[in-house]
Amino acid sequence: MSIIRRAFASQLRTDAACAVSAPASRAYATMATGTIPKTPPTTYTRRDKFNKPLSTIKVFEPLPAPPNKDVLKATHKATIDILDPTGQRRKMFDRNNKDRVRPGAVLMVESYNQLPNKRNTSTFAGQLMAICRKGPDTSFRLRNHVLRTGVEIRYSLYSPAIKEIRVLAHRTHKKARRAKLYYLRQPRYATKLVDKLVKQDREAKEQAILTEKRKAAMARHGH
Repeated sequence: MSIIRRAFASQLRTDAACAVSAPASRAYATMATGTIPKTPPTTYTRRDKFNKPLSTIKVFEPLPAPPNKDVLKATHKATIDILDPTGQRRKMFDRNNKDRVRPGAVLMVESYNQLPNKRNTSTFAGQLMAICRKGPDTSFRLRNHVLRTGVEIRYSLYSPAIKEIRVLAHRTHKKARRAKLYYLRQPRYATKLVDKLVKQDREAKEQAILTEKRKAAMARHGH
């Protein structure tokens, strides 16, 4: 009797597996193609311990494998191509780029205050503490001191709220030997280097504007 019970239990498990896989396969095929596959399904007949037919189940053939094996990588690449059509931001933080931005650099980020309104913008400059590479969710963290208070902001690299990312300095006083510069939170590492670089950048912009105005004035007077 024990042998008959084990055989009957094994038959029940096989019937249950086929009953679950057949509707799931059919549902998956319908969702992927919109219609039931044209290939005629095979039938599976459930039987009891006396080999009497109980019910008939339709079993469809599995769908073919997708042409691209790494679907997640292809999806990430397509998403990044939409968010960064020029490829400038991707190149800026790409590991294979020799001139990429590394931890310890000083960046200035100009972002929109409220989308879809693109009139008002705000800027924040800080030292690059960390980079988190996660495909379309890649982010980086900047730190600076505002009114003697440490301020950190994490930006999403491919966020449409970011208008521009500019590099003020690729390297600070020395080369960083770590990928995460969280030790900059200690008071002894507080520095005014970022403020000096921002001031120099602002003065360079003002000088460029004055030069353009002078050239325009000279062109009007015919000199």
